[in-house]
This record gives sequence, C-alpha cells and structure tokens, in this order.
Amino acid sequence: RRVHGERPVFASCSSSVYVMFEGVLEKILVEYFGDYLKGLDKEHLHIAVWKGDVLLENLEVKKEAFDELQLPITCIYGHLGRLHVQVPWSRLSSSPVVITLDGLYVLLGPKEHSLWDEEQIRLQARVMKKKQLEMAETQWETKKPEQSEADAEQKKKDSFTSRLVTKIVDNVHVIIKNIHFRYEDTRDPRRPFAFGVTLEELSAHTTDSKWNKQFVDREALKTVFTHKLLSLSSLSVYWNSLNGRELGSSELSFAQRTKAMGDMIQRRNGPNIQLDFLIKPVIGSCRLIHKNEKRDLTAPLLSLEMNLQELAVVVQQSQFQDAMRLNDFFSTYFIFKKIALERKRKYRIFRPSATVTRDPRAWWHYAFRCIQRDTREAQGWKWWRREVWERLKEQDEYILLYKRS
Repeated sequence: RRVHGERPVFASCSSSVYVMFEGVLEKILVEYFGDYLKGLDKEHLHIAVWKGDVLLENLEVKKEAFDELQLPITCIYGHLGRLHVQVPWSRLSSSPVVITLDGLYVLLGPKEHSLWDEEQIRLQARVMKKKQLEMAETQWETKKPEQSEADAEQKKKDSFTSRLVTKIVDNVHVIIKNIHFRYEDTRDPRRPFAFGVTLEELSAHTTDSKWNKQFVDREALKTVFTHKLLSLSSLSVYWNSLNGRELGSSELSFAQRTKAMGDMIQRRNGPNIQLDFLIKPVIGSCRLIHKNEKRDLTAPLLSLEMNLQELAVVVQQSQFQDAMRLNDFFSTYFIFKKIALERKRKYRIFRPSATVTRDPRAWWHYAFRCIQRDTREAQGWKWWRREVWERLKEQDEYILLYKRS
C-alpha cells in the first residue's frame, strides 16, 4: 500500500469546515471500505486525508468481506488496484471531490458442506442484527428534535459549515472502472462452471437541471433537487464452462491471477476475450434526480431515466442446468441455516433461569424435555395417534371407576 499527497491550503475554507469534512470523509472511507479491505485503518487515513490526496494501491480484500451475505461462498482471492480520493482543499466551495476506484478483482467459490458451521451461522446472524440495531439507532438520533435553546444556538453557528459540507457531498465525482467479480464452482468435476460480472467503467457527475456538468450550489439556486449523470461502459454478465481453466487453481501465482481477471473485462474498443454471455456488454447513460426534501410529496424522492444502446439477454441450456444445480446447493444451505437458527430457539422455552450448580435438577429436566420434543417431532403422526389412543383408554377407565364409586 502507498499513500501520496500534498499539504492542504486553507485560504478559502475555515479550519472548522476542514475538521468537519475530514471527519465525514474518514467516516465514509472507514465504514464503507474498512470492513472489506485490509490495511485501511483510521490512523493512516487521518494522515492521508490531512495531506489532501489519498492514494491507496494494491490492497487485499478481506476473506470475511462477504460474510454479511450469509451465503455458502468463500473469497478465494480479492485485490483492489487503486483507491484514489482527491480533495481540493483550496477550492472546496467550487471544485468537486473526486473518488476513483480502479481494478477491483474478486474470485469466489463454494463453501463445502464440511465447513458449514452452525455456531458460525448463529454468530453471523447476531452480528447482522447488531448492525441493524445500530443503523436504526443512528436514524432515530438524526430524527430527534432539538432539546434546548443551547442546541438550537449551536445549530445556527454550524449552519455555514453544514451548508458547505452539503455542497461538497452533492458534487462528489465518482469513477468506478475495471471491476470483475467471478464465482467458480468445481464441486462436480464433470460440469465445472464459472459466472461473473465485469464492468469497464461507471462514472457519476453532478449536473445542472439541463444535464450540463457543473458544480452546483442548491441553496444559491433555491432548489431541493440534485441532478446526477451516470455514464455506463461495458457492463456484462457471463456464464462459462471451465474446461480446466480455473483461476482459483493453486498453480496460478498472484500476478497471473490478477492479469487473467483484468484480461476478461470486456472493453468498448476491444480486443476482448470471447465469453458466453448471459447479458452482453451494455453501454448507456442514466439521468438521476434526487429530491433532498422528504416532506414535499409533489415529486418522487428518486427519479431515473435510463438510455441503453442495447440490452441482449441470452440463456443456453447448459447455463440453465448449471444455474439449477447452483440453486439446489444454495437451497440446501438455507435449510441448514434455518435449522441452525431454530435449533436453540425451540428449546429456549424449556431453559431454566438458574445456573447448573444452583439447580442441577432443573437442568436434567431441561435435557429430558428437549429430547422428548425431538422424539415427538421425529415420530410425528405416529406419536400423536398413540397419545390420543392412550388418552381415550384413560378416559374409559376413569368413567368405569367413576360409575363404581
């Protein structure tokens, strides 16, 4: 990893604006990239952002980066060629921050049945639930009304800084290029396959209402709308038979795998490697209008207008068969996951509140009831019929005893 930069100039922006935007930028980079990339920590980013030009090169994608998906997949290889953030500190109020993501290659594979772990699944579920709670709390905090006059006064003091930060965020220029995600499945040696998504370039610019690229100040224009123009170049989805060309093979070096992943990306001006496409390379543009005032119901919050040169979808019989086999594999995992999550949940009603040492008798009773429940579920209808028959016999005996008495 390399970090380059230059010292910022504060001629046209106050130190409070710098500190606030620095915090926003660090938060975005750490929260959105820190969980997925190795070597991206707040300490190094603080130094890089302070210099005004962040250039991170040759970062490795974390093996656990895709755990949030809760799918039976594992990351075999992941590499990010370049993450570049250009912050024009001397012209923050008139020039956009440019974020460039270049050369992201990820190779995935199936997680074998022997590696499926019930405890790991439950742990991932708890982590996801914790993240959802944190997001809900953050949204609730942002919606809380001002509690005091001091808070209102502080809000007025920060209004200039907040407006400038909003202007900066509105005009961020994003460039994403040379992206390749690939999944290889060799569980069946007779029919190994691979499918993937490639992207040559996707860029997003802020424009005026006439779709001309421009640095926009919504407050000066007295508008609640932000216009973005997205340009798409060669987005494709392929599904190929492997035939001994596995990129996940241990025989390939890191450099060879990186080159092979890059060579498979379809270029607008070629030449390109021949692939069996599900979706042939798509070229087009998208006009996006985002409304920043949620209380105004006269217009939608998000409006999209897409213009594609061509959208061609092709499905071959072999691709469909491979997709069905992959669907069976995922379905088996989802059943396993459901059982893993419910295995402890269904016994929770029997679990005693006291510790084992304090009330061992209750814990023996707990073990008995858990086994009894599993036995009844396994026997199903047979157990229910036998139980009903036993109750009927007891009822008959009770009636006879009652008559004798």
